Amino acid sequence: MKNQESIKVTGFCFLELFDKDGNLKEKREYKNVFTQTGMDYMVDCLMQTEEDQMRYIGIGTDNSAAASNDTALGVERGTRASGTITDGGKTYTVEYTFLANNPGTPYALVEAGLFSTISGASMGSRQTFSVINKGTSDTFKVTWRYVFS
Repeated sequence: MKNQESIKVTGFCFLELFDKDGNLKEKREYKNVFTQTGMDYMVDCLMQTEEDQMRYIGIGTDNSAAASNDTALGVERGTRASGTITDGGKTYTVEYTFLANNPGTPYALVEAGLFSTISGASMGSRQTFSVINKGTSDTFKVTWRYVFS
């Protein structure tokens, strides 16, 4: 009898756009693309390699299809930011809200990424989506959630 075990990781990306008064303008949910860098990162964690946590979130304006070999956003806008991490047992969640003036110019956002470093090509997940127009007074919340089963 063969003993086989497997772990499945399912990733989600949640996007929320709020106006300057905090009113929800738009909300979306996607299954995300888990990149090879993300898979390597998980293996490194299991092998106790010391790396930065996957906690930095970036947003951008390149709608090229997300692929498992992506290491960076196509055209990153604004400042990559350290999200808040919540570990719920079998669920790992990172979220960050890009406040007004980040980025400092209105953009038609179409991509988001989760990274292990504040800069450079260390993307563990990437999601593309139809245009979300973020004005300078809007806030934009990005949430990455990984469910292990």
